[in-house]
Amino acid sequence: MRIEDVRVVGGPLVVATPEEVDALAAQLWITFPAGYRDYVTRLGEAR
Repeated sequence: MRIEDVRVVGGPLVVATPEEVDALAAQLWITFPAGYRDYVTRLGEAR
């Protein structure tokens, strides 16, 4: 399944910006797994 095929039902959709993802990774001194950036910038916090 591609991330483009996922539809979010409900709301509101709260997403992170790419800059926020970069800042958090730098602050925590980590590298997020592949696909994480796409997930949180497109699908949000996934409650």
